[in-house]
Amino acid sequence: LFSIEALQLGADPDQYSLSVARLWHPSQDGALRDDVGRAAVILRDLGNDLTADAAAVVVFSGSVFWVYYVKPSYEKWQYKINPKFPSPADVRLEITQTLKGIVAAAFAPSLSLYLSQQGLSQAYCGVGELGWGYLVGSFFVTWIVADAFEFGYHYLGHSVTAMWQVHKHHHRFFNPSPFSVIADEAPDQFVRALPMAILPLITPINMDMLFLQFGVFFYAYGVYLHWGYELERLDAHHPWINTSYQHYAHHALSVMNKPYHTGFYIKLWDQLAGSTLEKCGCSKCARAKGERSVEAWEKIEKPDYSVLLSPSFWLEPAAKKVALKAREKAAVARQDGLDQRWGDLAAVIVGNFSLSNARRLATADVEFRS
Repeated sequence: LFSIEALQLGADPDQYSLSVARLWHPSQDGALRDDVGRAAVILRDLGNDLTADAAAVVVFSGSVFWVYYVKPSYEKWQYKINPKFPSPADVRLEITQTLKGIVAAAFAPSLSLYLSQQGLSQAYCGVGELGWGYLVGSFFVTWIVADAFEFGYHYLGHSVTAMWQVHKHHHRFFNPSPFSVIADEAPDQFVRALPMAILPLITPINMDMLFLQFGVFFYAYGVYLHWGYELERLDAHHPWINTSYQHYAHHALSVMNKPYHTGFYIKLWDQLAGSTLEKCGCSKCARAKGERSVEAWEKIEKPDYSVLLSPSFWLEPAAKKVALKAREKAAVARQDGLDQRWGDLAAVIVGNFSLSNARRLATADVEFRS
């Protein structure tokens, strides 16, 4: 809101935030007023980062999901790695996990902006005194360093028990969709975004370039890796690029102490660590074996993903937990000779959930308690 008001008044957003803070606390000393103003700036940056993260999910993941999952065709399906489609419930869980990932991923860039605003990092905007050559060169150096960091952290996530306990939730999605790019637990996604805060502390980094690299370049490639399909030319047999097949194989086969294909862009890291898979099950090999025929396509179940637009579908997991607890209560009620009608209703709701049944259960629960 400060940013919008400042733009309307033609003022600098940061200075405007500080001015508002001084109006809020006219009797306090200058240091406290400035602290309040800086807190307002941090919250503004955090809000901007959350908005940008959410927009990336909708634009990149949402559009690809619509074309290849909501509107599949035989021509597209021939390039699908796993011939089966994930269930709407699995996609719902991916999106739920992604919401946590969005929040966790926003802290590092917000911290980076704050440090740059306070002159505590070497971040800069525009071309600057270092010129275009440094800007372009730093893009590629940052890309390689961030890719190596991602590989190392991901490899440890499959090698260290404590880290696997956090990371294993991402492997719930063994047949991922484009919505699973950042469907991680919060600690995982927070660490993955840390290069955005650390790199400007080490060397001069253009912040526009860094945000573009992570927000577009990295996320867009992440959508490709979790796409579930393959490209005709960039197939699984490429000598040095990790493709969508390698990442699908990672989701499906990599567990604790089996860190297969934990790299992001460059296959070299896995080749050096000996964490590659020799046996191939890509769509190109499947087509060569005749496993992508029209007859096979007609046998594949095509889920109705329109339920993802239904509010009751999103409330279903929480309501089922309530219903399962209700079934336990119903068993006690029957043992104690209490309301048989309440117990039967709870048992029905477990197997046939609806919002109207949930309301009936809530009413019955009040009666049971009374």
